[in-house]
Amino acid sequence: MASCPQPMLFDFILLPLHDLELGGTGDKRFLSWFRLTEGQYWIQAGQHALLEYSPSARSFPKYCDYPVARLYEDVMEIFPYVIEPLPAAFAPHIQCANGSEWYATRQSLLEHTPDSMDVDRYCKLSSDCLNWWDYRRLDTGYLSPSAGIRMWSDESAAHIEWDNREKLFAGVPAWTATLGSYHLPRAEFIREVRSFHDRLMEQMGERVPQVLKGAPPEVAIDLCQQHQQRRAPIDRLLAGPATRTDWEQVSKAIGRVESGEFL
Repeated sequence: MASCPQPMLFDFILLPLHDLELGGTGDKRFLSWFRLTEGQYWIQAGQHALLEYSPSARSFPKYCDYPVARLYEDVMEIFPYVIEPLPAAFAPHIQCANGSEWYATRQSLLEHTPDSMDVDRYCKLSSDCLNWWDYRRLDTGYLSPSAGIRMWSDESAAHIEWDNREKLFAGVPAWTATLGSYHLPRAEFIREVRSFHDRLMEQMGERVPQVLKGAPPEVAIDLCQQHQQRRAPIDRLLAGPATRTDWEQVSKAIGRVESGEFL
């Protein structure tokens, strides 16, 4: 008996080409690499599918329907921060429900800085306090409603946290995954990111030549260049963290915000 294929962490389905409204082949707007990745995507965090719509909110499509390149770009953007080990003292600030409340509270405290504090100093204090958290949040602001998904790692595991309790669609929960967490070994997480890259580039490598049949030379050249840039090796990105957060500076900023010592 054949075994079931292992679920991918970052999974997707490209919309069939015949379902894409490509317009004229001479119009570059309709032949962008990004737009050709139209489809559905989700994150399979163990038994939970993140970015899967709740049936009571939206019966079809099942998953987020948007160009897959958007999820790909956002995952690659936060990857260097996700894979940078988070000091143990900071983990409670980002985990599940506590993470959302911790962030909202510090944001609120920052809104009460004195008028005498100049803009530059405020921006510096705010970024030192919260940027480390923001850099580990998956951008889903283009969705309505968005989804609350965070990713971070310690020395041995990568963690995925989600809190969608306030993400409603027509008054009901928008997503099937409401509140929870999932972790996997860091090395496995890195393999999953590489797999996401490889699978998307492989499928687009088959799609692009089909789309270019009969296209004007200038359109074909432009799209081929886009594909070559996208499929460039990502070994350097995946080799290790490119970020080196000054955690002592972050800790001091958090302490100042929490104590109200803004000046």
